Amino acid sequence: MQVAPGEVVGLVGPSGSGKSTLLKALGAVIKPTAGRMTLGGELIYDNGWKVSDLRALRRDKIALDLAGGNRRALEALAARVDYQRYQLAGARLTLAGNIVTTVISRAGLATQIKVTENILLSQEEQLGLTGERVRLGQAAPDEVLALKTAVATDTNQPDRGPGAAPCRQCRLLSGNGRWRPQRS
Repeated sequence: MQVAPGEVVGLVGPSGSGKSTLLKALGAVIKPTAGRMTLGGELIYDNGWKVSDLRALRRDKIALDLAGGNRRALEALAARVDYQRYQLAGARLTLAGNIVTTVISRAGLATQIKVTENILLSQEEQLGLTGERVRLGQAAPDEVLALKTAVATDTNQPDRGPGAAPCRQCRLLSGNGRWRPQRS
């Protein structure tokens, strides 16, 4: 009997005809009573075992998979590898999405900061003009106070309440008490 690599062979016969005994002999589990066996061109039995370590022979070269358990175990491992590969791909996509979202958020915040700086500069310019109008007698001092309140309110962070320290982009100018955006 010859079995080629990858070939599937079925043993058919009535009960007691020696099917299991043949498989045990081919698997080096029992000693055949006579005959000759080669495995991959190597003589392993000729009216006696020609290899000294039958356990290594069974483990490394024969490895009969009578019930398909090894194949199922390999399929399960392959499925686990695929699952982990998909999990890793998903994690990479999530990370990339988080990075993109963060970059977009930072760009939006940077734009908001620039717009706020421009508004503050315009308010301070208006405050200076109103102060000049008061000096010339064309405006009431209350208008200057109202504009100073508006400038001070715009520079406070909404979550910290009135009188809180300004954001990092602003600094207090000593002397006149007005906030002015820092130039970068």
